[in-house]
Amino acid sequence: MSNLFLRTAPVVLLAAGAASAQTLDLSLNQVHVTQTIQTGTTTLVAGKSTMVRVPVFTNQALAPGETVDGVLRIFDNGVELPGSPIYSTNGPLALPLTPSPLNLDDTLNFIFIAPSSSNITLDVEVNPAGPGQLAETSFANNTHVEGPLSFVCKDTPEVIYIPIDYRPSGGPTPNLPDPALIEPGVGDNFIQGIYPGSDWEYRPADVPSKLWTSSLSGSGSALLSSLNVDYQMLNPKPDFIYGWVNGSLPYNGQAIGIPGTVGIGNTQPIRHQRTFAHELGHLFGRSHNSQNIDTIGVDIEHHLAITESLPVIKNKSKKDIMAAGLLTNQAWVWSTNYNFFLNHAAFQCAAAKVGPAIEDRLVIGGVFNHATGTVELNDVVAFDGTTPTFPEGGTDLILAAFADGRQVGKVGVTANGNVDCSETGALDPTSGFAAVVGTSVPASAIERITVTDARTGQVIGTLLQSSTAPAAALSSVQVDGSELRAEWSGSDADGDAVRYYLRYSPDGQRTFPVATGTDATELTLDLTRVQRPGAGAWIELLASDGLNTTRDRQPIAAPKFLMGAVPTTYILTPDNNTTFQKGATVVLHSSGWDLEDRGLTGASITWSSDLDGAIGTGRVTSVSDLSVGTHVLTVSAVDSGSQLATDTTTVTITDRVLPGGGTTPTCQPDIGLAGPGSAVLAICGGDLSTGTSVTATLTGAAPSQVLWVGVSNSSNPTAMFGGTLVSFPAQFVFPGATDAGGSWSMGPIAGGGGPSTLFVQAVYVDPAQTAGFGISNAVQMNYLP
Repeated sequence: MSNLFLRTAPVVLLAAGAASAQTLDLSLNQVHVTQTIQTGTTTLVAGKSTMVRVPVFTNQALAPGETVDGVLRIFDNGVELPGSPIYSTNGPLALPLTPSPLNLDDTLNFIFIAPSSSNITLDVEVNPAGPGQLAETSFANNTHVEGPLSFVCKDTPEVIYIPIDYRPSGGPTPNLPDPALIEPGVGDNFIQGIYPGSDWEYRPADVPSKLWTSSLSGSGSALLSSLNVDYQMLNPKPDFIYGWVNGSLPYNGQAIGIPGTVGIGNTQPIRHQRTFAHELGHLFGRSHNSQNIDTIGVDIEHHLAITESLPVIKNKSKKDIMAAGLLTNQAWVWSTNYNFFLNHAAFQCAAAKVGPAIEDRLVIGGVFNHATGTVELNDVVAFDGTTPTFPEGGTDLILAAFADGRQVGKVGVTANGNVDCSETGALDPTSGFAAVVGTSVPASAIERITVTDARTGQVIGTLLQSSTAPAAALSSVQVDGSELRAEWSGSDADGDAVRYYLRYSPDGQRTFPVATGTDATELTLDLTRVQRPGAGAWIELLASDGLNTTRDRQPIAAPKFLMGAVPTTYILTPDNNTTFQKGATVVLHSSGWDLEDRGLTGASITWSSDLDGAIGTGRVTSVSDLSVGTHVLTVSAVDSGSQLATDTTTVTITDRVLPGGGTTPTCQPDIGLAGPGSAVLAICGGDLSTGTSVTATLTGAAPSQVLWVGVSNSSNPTAMFGGTLVSFPAQFVFPGATDAGGSWSMGPIAGGGGPSTLFVQAVYVDPAQTAGFGISNAVQMNYLP
């Protein structure tokens, strides 16, 4: 038997079609619980889409027209999870006599999202009584229990991407990658598929792009070094930065350091998603290999349907993500590397991270040619908010700082050549690097820097402090409408070349670079593309001649009428024009980002259907009760300023007979009192007994408006806003916001603890009403023991 089928779990199976002969016997003795890959011992992650593949064995061929379907029940500590039972995504099936793990439809497949728990149980019953049940010689082998299974917490890493405006010949015409190839839901599809977390915070940088005029045809070392300086100017710092370059690169992509924080890559549709995932592998600390994945891979959310229409199943002959030079359709992930990523600090929940230094630190960036043993220092500048480099962080270069004739700091740097990630896998003879030198004296007191080739022990570079620091100052800082314009001037009495760096802080805490290593003397910043300036905002000029840095920080007056930037959200799953069967799990996966609020999660992300109203909350959730028909699904992201962003996708639900005929949700009693407005509140799901849950949904309200849901254990009808509130004042009030379709939802809401009764009603902003508010009907929730 293939090692695919290593786990055993019970599943309820329904067989439909003509009655089989009494000699038929269906049995279930193996299941495969997978997230990306499964070797039999691979750790399962909470909140991540999970597929249960169920090979159903039959002792004889089914008659023509006979098919089999199934149901999976899921329990956490003995309590059935909300949304259970789970219906298959692909049943009913005409069962093969010998199911193969390479064929998606040789197994009944179930998808669910598990909570963090060490006691998840999968419970199965085969071929239950109901419409289309096939006669069997015995039903004794039709039930099984698998578990307990453990689903562990994993954190969400953050990677910011920045489009590189690549103009090697100069000129005024931008040369940026196609935004549609790098946006969330496309650019991050491979990393969402193969890395072990439930999600990635893959989001654009706080500045729209980075201009680069030097050639990238031979190496990306200098760009990587510059991006690494950008990384140090960020506060807070992400886990990684990735630069997207328009079109192809001869080396596909490069990463600075193994491990590291900065990478770049191409935007060729046939390879760019894999290149991104590959370079991140380097940044995590993995080197090239030629390894096959050696197990069956599964793209559960079918991320790689875009752009290359790749299948869900990945056969074991695929290469590991760290094999060099591959196209997107040639790779998945090897279990050894998957486990390495799983245990990396970036995925550890509540992992401690090194904070930025308050004092000024010297940041040194450059390019080392390991073939010739020469070094070029491109960026040497001092500022606060850096993350000091671990003193023994590398063994290729030693950067040492001196003051008053003694060594006051030292750091080791990895710079052994950027790996050529094309088919050759050869080393680029040059390597970009950047390091923050921790010293026992202020950065301004450093008189000399030496760079030593650790391989030979020879000093290959020396930088001396000149006697006079640059004279530099911001001459003008103005906000004109939606633009921030800054001008500055500078000079150096010693005749040293002066390079300028600008940092912007919208609130006096967060900072990011808006210019690095430039000789320009003016800047225009589009404030609609960055976090708007508020209290404490400033812009800072850093002028460096090498070991002298002159700083000029000036406050920015907050514009009175400039709205904050609208949040962004993209649907990652499901893809547009996807078809599902009735009762199948539809994973709802989106991004959510706001320049002011940063990552949007939880109740800030809501999902709705134009047919069924509100259907879910959160960035990664699921729905399995969409009505038959074609739905336009909308994800809505709302920020703290009630600004709204949406994205849509269309899915079609086709009809089928569910095992046992399916179940009809129980709705709590509607006690009327609706109006003004046309909103309808429904609370449906289980019967509110222990182990069941319900979801509250509001439809027909004013779109994109604030709402409040009042809850009380007593009824006290009170006239207000032109209508009647059933309980005033409410004992509990839950704030929220309707989406672009006028819908809202909250759930699951657990049952049990009764008998008791609650009265629930929603009030929402509705400019069309006389009093400016609408009121829903009231619902009586009857909790059972």
